Amino acid sequence: MVAREISWAINRSAWLLPVRLVCLPRALAAWQMLHVRGIWSRIHCGASRDPERAKLITHAWVDVCGIEVTGYPEAHHCVEIGFFAR
Repeated sequence: MVAREISWAINRSAWLLPVRLVCLPRALAAWQMLHVRGIWSRIHCGASRDPERAKLITHAWVDVCGIEVTGYPEAHHCVEIGFFAR
């Protein structure tokens, strides 16, 4: 499926680049790549709390009809604040 191929491409590219790409650039890239191919998807924004440091951690992830594209498994620990769909 195209969503899984895009997930692989995003993660592979992020691993090969000389800079560290965090969740938001990966999610935006996947969201745009899916949009160009005419695939409806959602980009989610959420947060979780780090119990050790009492710190708020933000996160972004993308899914297509329940298929995890980017930002997983960390997304399972977050509370969704909002999403954008197209």
